[in-house]
Amino acid sequence: MPVLGLLAMSTVMAAAPTGPSTWYIGDDYPVQAFERRWEGATLFQLTVDPSGKPVNCTIEQSSGHELLDKRACSIAMKRARFMQALGSGGTPAYGVYRTRLNWAIDPAYFAQSEIGPDFEVSLSKMPDGSTGPVSIKYAVEVDSAGNPVACNAFPGSPLVLSELGCAKIKQDFRKTVSTADGRTVAAVQTAWITFSE
Repeated sequence: MPVLGLLAMSTVMAAAPTGPSTWYIGDDYPVQAFERRWEGATLFQLTVDPSGKPVNCTIEQSSGHELLDKRACSIAMKRARFMQALGSGGTPAYGVYRTRLNWAIDPAYFAQSEIGPDFEVSLSKMPDGSTGPVSIKYAVEVDSAGNPVACNAFPGSPLVLSELGCAKIKQDFRKTVSTADGRTVAAVQTAWITFSE
């Protein structure tokens, strides 16, 4: 079977948070950072073990303040819990969950959110029944070197966009290796693609 067929047809499931939609409260702002009015966004990823527990936190983009970045990871490692990821064989797998914490003095802007989109794809015509920009998340199983080996869209996505997205991921996926216990591991990561005309 060609690799594209393997990528489009395999069923993998990304690690998904359980419990509250955010792990942070206003009291989590470090006093020193608050007094100095430090702000910024920390983008990070958690490696989640096959039982759903975070085992590693990696900063993708710093807030500009090491204290805030370390605090974001420390809290996530303590509070976040996940439904386990499943690899293409249907067995529990390591997963990667990517998120952003916006450190802001104004409580209205102190918030956690998803990171994305990773890709924007322009189509000459949207599929029948699809209007405007359509954003689709994909579960992508990668080997320990960060190469995609299986891909599928989250449930409810139009089939043609699912296939196009997996082809785009196969072509342009940013290799990111996951680590647990000081070693690289195969994991189910996510990618988010926005399609528009």
